[in-house]
Amino acid sequence: QASSAILYARNTEGGILGYGKGNNTKIANCKNTAEIKCDLSGATASGRPAYTGGIVGLIAAMTYSSNAASGLGSVSGVEIDSCNNTGKVTSSNYSNSAGNKNSAFAGGIIGLISGKSGSKANIHDCTVGTQNVYVYRGVGGGVIGYANLCTLKDNTSSVNMSGMNTNVNGVGGIVGRMFDSSMEGCTFSGIIGKAKKIGGLVYTISDQTTGSTITGCKVNGATLTSGTADDKTAAAVLVSLTDDKTNTITNCGVKGTLDGAAITLESNMITTNGGATVTGTYLIP
Repeated sequence: QASSAILYARNTEGGILGYGKGNNTKIANCKNTAEIKCDLSGATASGRPAYTGGIVGLIAAMTYSSNAASGLGSVSGVEIDSCNNTGKVTSSNYSNSAGNKNSAFAGGIIGLISGKSGSKANIHDCTVGTQNVYVYRGVGGGVIGYANLCTLKDNTSSVNMSGMNTNVNGVGGIVGRMFDSSMEGCTFSGIIGKAKKIGGLVYTISDQTTGSTITGCKVNGATLTSGTADDKTAAAVLVSLTDDKTNTITNCGVKGTLDGAAITLESNMITTNGGATVTGTYLIP
């Protein structure tokens, strides 16, 4: 358990683990109440990378060239089970990129995690409390900033992410960017505000190989607010951006407000950047 007032780092930090790249990493029943903060000031053209999470900063076989990340490798047998974070997660690093290299990712539990095809990383039964997740430039997620080849199940977030600004690429209530992963039984009931693109569950899902699925999840009592009037078309109840119709969103419940209006079944559930198959959406009483 991490419970000090604040933990600082410049690039990679987590309340329990900063950077893990080995197979069969397992973290269970861990708790963080400290503020986790990455802060490497100064803007550069490519951005300054940061992987910041309440429990884990980065789990991936990241490769480097001349001190800069050059590739994202996968690890197998990873499991994050029944972890809890109520500490603030802050990434003050500057980044223009939403990709996985030289970017800033912050998550209530994990900054960035990459499993392996045939051995996806499992993240389940984790909870994030009411403290803030904040990124200055980059991508934020209530549970995970960037999830690649992962299985998420029964994770919940009630985190307040209203402190963002319009320079942030995107924010998702559960995951920021999700690639070739599945999400089941997850719930977001917190606050998102001011980022360029927001999604109650995910900022963006992408089809790199097999596509992603979201099943039986809920946006329940959430408050979602776009950054500016021009960006309102990128605000969605479920997922802001999708890039391929092989991604599916099934049987998700919705309740709350989107840009000050009560969410209805006519509200924008996803944006139309490539689309996705959305079925079975229902209003939560």
